[in-house]
Amino acid sequence: MKQYLRFRGGYCPKRIQPTYLLFTIFLLTGVGGKEAFGQASAQSTPPDTTKTIRDTLAIEEVEINAGYYTTTRKTSTGNIARVTAEDIANTPAFNPLASLAARVPGLVVSQTNGTPGSSIHVQLRGRNSITQGSEPLYIINGVPFATGGEVLNTMGMAAGSTSQPMYAPAQGLSPFNLINAEDILAIEVLKDADALAIYGSRGANGVILITTKSGQAGETRIDAGFQQGYGRANHRFRMLDTREYVAMRKEAFANDGLEPSADPRNPGYAPDLTLWDTTRYTDLQELLTGGTAGFTNAQLGVSGGTGQTRFRIGGAYKKESGVMPGGQSNNLASLNAQVSHASVDGRLRLSLTSTASRSGNRSTASDLSSYLHLPPNVPALHGADGKLVWEENGYGFDNPLAYLHHRYLGISESNNHNLTAGFALWRGLSAKVSVGYNAGRTDESAPIPQEAFDPAGNTRSSLRLVDGNASGWIAEPQLNYSLQLNGFDFDALIGATWQHSERSNRLMRGEGFADDLLLGAIGTAEDINVSNTFREYNYQAVFGRLAINYADRYVLNFTGRRDGSSRFGPGKQYANFGAVGAAWVISGEPFLAAVNLISFAKLRASYGITGNDQISDYQYLDAWEATQFASEGGTGIKPVRLFNPDYAWEINRKLEAALEIGLLEGRVFLTSAYFRNRSGNQLVNYKLPIQAGFSAILRNFDAIIQNRGWEFMLECTAIGYGSVKWDFRLNGTIQRNSLLEFPALASSNYANLFVIGQPLTVRQGYAYRGIDAQGGLYTFADLDGDGRVSGRGDYTVIGNAEPRFFGGVGTTVAVGGLSFNALFDCRFQNGPHYAAQFVNPPGQLRNYPVYVLDAWPAVTDPSVQRYTARTGTEAHTAFTDFKLSGGAITDAAFFRCQSASVSWAIPSSWLARFRIARASLSLQAQNLFTLSNYLGGDPETLQLFALPPLSTYYAGIQLQL
Repeated sequence: MKQYLRFRGGYCPKRIQPTYLLFTIFLLTGVGGKEAFGQASAQSTPPDTTKTIRDTLAIEEVEINAGYYTTTRKTSTGNIARVTAEDIANTPAFNPLASLAARVPGLVVSQTNGTPGSSIHVQLRGRNSITQGSEPLYIINGVPFATGGEVLNTMGMAAGSTSQPMYAPAQGLSPFNLINAEDILAIEVLKDADALAIYGSRGANGVILITTKSGQAGETRIDAGFQQGYGRANHRFRMLDTREYVAMRKEAFANDGLEPSADPRNPGYAPDLTLWDTTRYTDLQELLTGGTAGFTNAQLGVSGGTGQTRFRIGGAYKKESGVMPGGQSNNLASLNAQVSHASVDGRLRLSLTSTASRSGNRSTASDLSSYLHLPPNVPALHGADGKLVWEENGYGFDNPLAYLHHRYLGISESNNHNLTAGFALWRGLSAKVSVGYNAGRTDESAPIPQEAFDPAGNTRSSLRLVDGNASGWIAEPQLNYSLQLNGFDFDALIGATWQHSERSNRLMRGEGFADDLLLGAIGTAEDINVSNTFREYNYQAVFGRLAINYADRYVLNFTGRRDGSSRFGPGKQYANFGAVGAAWVISGEPFLAAVNLISFAKLRASYGITGNDQISDYQYLDAWEATQFASEGGTGIKPVRLFNPDYAWEINRKLEAALEIGLLEGRVFLTSAYFRNRSGNQLVNYKLPIQAGFSAILRNFDAIIQNRGWEFMLECTAIGYGSVKWDFRLNGTIQRNSLLEFPALASSNYANLFVIGQPLTVRQGYAYRGIDAQGGLYTFADLDGDGRVSGRGDYTVIGNAEPRFFGGVGTTVAVGGLSFNALFDCRFQNGPHYAAQFVNPPGQLRNYPVYVLDAWPAVTDPSVQRYTARTGTEAHTAFTDFKLSGGAITDAAFFRCQSASVSWAIPSSWLARFRIARASLSLQAQNLFTLSNYLGGDPETLQLFALPPLSTYYAGIQLQL
């Protein structure tokens, strides 16, 4: 088969044109990086051209947020990655989580699709649980942030469900769309036991700390910014045109020994060839996904203050539209306010941070990319009267434009508030209390008018309404004590946590409206169904930390936490977690003092235990549901879940060792880390004997999952000559997930899913042996030697979906007032073969990508078997087996330009007459191009018939008055 390499919007032969190659090399060596010269500062100010790319502070002295305390890279014993406001400003994305992609070792960030407001999947250092949650804990200004189905995605979901909403846009909405990225000062990612143990069970899968911007002392400043852009779904594939489609169909009938017929009783029934016009052509991909998305981003902020009192108030409005027809849109209005005060003597410090946002999402109920399978000679989708067409010459089809009438409107609101008060009690002793509150609300509606249904059917118009509410508070008092004694620095912390959250949903479903004009009044429906759900979660903990630092060379850090969670059974609600971390700053030793090349060197290691309470509430209790008696028409209740008093925590044991080296006075900084995480006491559905009356019970099991790997980060900063400065960052992760133990796996519910020693993402199936040159069918290995390929006796491990390697490359070049920035995302992984994503084999009444032309017998080395027009044939059976074989897995590695930008700081001499302190102009792009041999759709989403992430382009201006 001809090899293809994806570039920008389509495919080109593997030999790249010289201009494209030079362009890529230029970007790799001269454009991109972490902090662009000329990008916005922490207060969203335009660039200061008098500064270098980085502050002159040595990189190991940079202060980082560890949640309950702060530390520096020099003395830190844990693994904490930091993404700054400059990084976020260089990523023109609606969702702030997108700014983490390709920047943090060990973190995989994937966008689910290209619809407005679509969710982003984040996983840190692999999957730790077989059936429970593996999401990091998100904390915004000290307050845990609700994710998943807790605030958004409530349409049609039961309480506690982690599945996607029944009627919201494909893949659901992301609650992070409620956060304005420009308000964020920094994002810290906590990864190892030393950094996570102080969060106990909540930090089992990592912690992501989001800190918003604050005011700075000085004169009052007004910062403003505006961006306008557009987007296109460029990473697409070509479908068969009518000529190619008709030829494929005719060859399929010939292979089956049939003639196309207009008689539905005939085995050769082919309405698309006999009842429809075989010269008509509609480019459905262009019609359904070929539009242009629009983006608007406006920012306004005021900040200032004195040495004692500082403030910042910022507001933003964002709007994005989609590329599909029907007026898709997602918008955000947000307000962020922060004020801090310190007494004259500095003993009392107060800080109040509040954010409020409101988002509106209007979408169709379906990703219209899923309708690209319609034949290219499909009838016109609208008739002369403007109404939807459902058939031609007696043969009907599913009109994709009907889904434009399946409207979805979701209004979401979020409030997040935090008050922190600190007081210096005595020499070295201080007290602090942090109180936070958050609340979220959603109102969702999904009306389906009668005009959206085929008149030949009997489906009724319907309306679904959901209102969801979530709220929670957290209070954390703590005492800190610092002591210096004989060269030792002691830093002790003790505190407590009280946390409460509750969520409620009300779902109303109405069907059968007399007129579509009544769809807004659910009380006029013939049938109405109402369901209510309520969930409550309580959490308590005490925690402590002791750090011992001798001469900034030897550092020990002990952390511990006792957690109590309402999600576990009686007697199992409390557990202890802790960690120890150690660091040796080798560069502080006399024997390295004479080595001028090495400016900093440190060895660190950590080991600890955390838990996982990312489970639904009340799962240890027995549960009942209403039922109706068929014989008498009465109602009753029936049991649906057994009581399990031994329901307890999953346990994660984390080990890490790392080496950090700074060279050339800190301009080159290298970090290499090895990690090994083992998660046991897994909560799984355990099979029960039939006599128990239940097929399974959710219980703890002695299964152990391991994630181990290597991470590295290379940072080169402020390298250059004269006015030319260069930054370069490179990171990568080699990771391996494996199931170490699972007692009696072969007799469990999971025998077909998992293999001891293999990743949780492993796939089992037939060993693929290629296409038979004589018969033109897919062939497979008969591993059990019984003369046929069928059943588990012929199954073997055929691959897995875990990335083998992932990382990123970022670089920045600054020349005077100009700066060039680019970020690249690299991932080595497998994905589903394009043919494995077909419902039926090529040759049937569906359209296919042009790749299916690489079929037997037209080519010498085909990748597609012979066409077949019917089900039940040998070719259809071989195709079904192919989807269960190693042939259905292919290389899906990719190299993507995640973002690129160029900015120009307008000379201050030009601005003086307008009383503008600073100003800059910028051009930015996201998802600029992708290099990949993958033919199964976008290599990030790994879905053939799904809208890929858009390529977006922005122009913007930033001002400071």
